[in-house]
Amino acid sequence: MKHPRSTFLPSRRDTQGPSAPEESGRAEGGIERFGQAWLQRFPEYGNRLVVAVGGTVDYQVRMALRDRLHTHTGMGQGDAVLDLTRVEFLDAYGTGAVIALHNRLCDQRRRLYIAAAPTGPVLRILCITGLTTILRLRDDLPGALIAAGIGPAAEVSPLRSAFARLTGRAT
Repeated sequence: MKHPRSTFLPSRRDTQGPSAPEESGRAEGGIERFGQAWLQRFPEYGNRLVVAVGGTVDYQVRMALRDRLHTHTGMGQGDAVLDLTRVEFLDAYGTGAVIALHNRLCDQRRRLYIAAAPTGPVLRILCITGLTTILRLRDDLPGALIAAGIGPAAEVSPLRSAFARLTGRAT
C-alpha cells in the first residue's frame, strides 16, 4: 500500500528537471544553480526584491538557497515577490527556506508575496502544511507583482479597484 502523500507529491524521478543552465554557480542572466534547483533575481525591478526559484527544492539545496535568499533580502526594500511557479518538487526542507524568507521580511516590516501555480507541487505542500493561511499566495507572477505594488497599476482590474474603494481594504 502506498503512503497517502505519495499521491499528492511527485517523486524526484518523475520531475523533468529545471529549465535553467546546467552549470553550477552564476550563469548568464543572473541564474544561480544549486544542485537541481536554480534561483534568478530580477534587477529590472530596481530596489524591490523579485526572485524566481525553479527545479527541485529539497534537503540537498536548502542551505545554499536559504543563504542566497537571505543575502538578497538585504539588497531590496519594500515588499518582495518570490516566484515558485517553476518549482517541480518541494519538500519540507524547501518549505523551511520559504518560511525563513517570510520571517526575515516580517522582521523588517516587509511582506512576501508568493506566486505558486494553482495545480503545482508548491501549492499542494503549502495546503498540506496549512501555510496557505499565513503566506500571501497568488496564482502567477503578474498577480504577485500587482499585489506587492510592483506591477503597473493599469493591470489592476476595475472590480478590485471598486472593492478597495468601497471597503477601504486592498485586495
